[in-house]
Amino acid sequence: MPKSLLSLTAGIVLTALIFTGCFGGDDEADAQAQAQATAQAQAEAQAEAQAAAQAEAHEEAQAQAQAEPTEQAQEPAAEEQAQAEEPVGVETYVEGVGENMPFDDAAFDIVVFFKSFHHVPVVDQEKALSEAVRVLVSGGLVYISEPLAEGSSFELGRLLEDETEVRAAAYGVIEDAPKLGLTETQEVTYVHVTKQKDFEAFRDAKILVDADREQIIRVNEDELREKYQRFGRKTENGQEFDQPMRVNLLQKSA
Repeated sequence: MPKSLLSLTAGIVLTALIFTGCFGGDDEADAQAQAQATAQAQAEAQAEAQAAAQAEAHEEAQAQAQAEPTEQAQEPAAEEQAQAEEPVGVETYVEGVGENMPFDDAAFDIVVFFKSFHHVPVVDQEKALSEAVRVLVSGGLVYISEPLAEGSSFELGRLLEDETEVRAAAYGVIEDAPKLGLTETQEVTYVHVTKQKDFEAFRDAKILVDADREQIIRVNEDELREKYQRFGRKTENGQEFDQPMRVNLLQKSA
């Protein structure tokens, strides 16, 4: 499983801790959820989350464009790849895990889990969310963006890694967030459209994320090609796939 990166973005008004999943791979880009925040802090949180999504979209596009042939593809160190990219803002990357954050108490105004919370081992997901609470200031926000276990994009990738159970477990922890001192302010769902030039681009991107997938793809390539054609919507530039998403905005008690 790809490691996570902790991106520390220091803004004029707030400091954010952003957890992203792998760099490269699925062409899932910026979150389009427009939560109608009434407080200034919520508006700032949404702006910060959009910046994180744009950063990931840029990194994914670069990785897919530069992917080597599958027989030579290797997973680069996540931190090394992130550091090599053009900065989006004033960010610092630290490789680590959500269930054991190397930061002081009350160090951040917002913690963002961007398509990464379900990658935390199920037994550690509650610990990761409690760590987010620990490093937040009073009244700070947790922004969690997660893909749902449905939609054509999910069905296409299901043969490589069926995340139905881990995504459900992650949502269960989010629903139990009040016992950790978090109050949900909003939940938003939307459909993100992922785009692939052709099957080869899809295959190479998946292997770039996790080299262990190459053997699975080789064994199941005929079935994957059939699913690629069946689930995708043909466009002038390739195929499109729907990935339903959910955003939960939680606030730490003052």
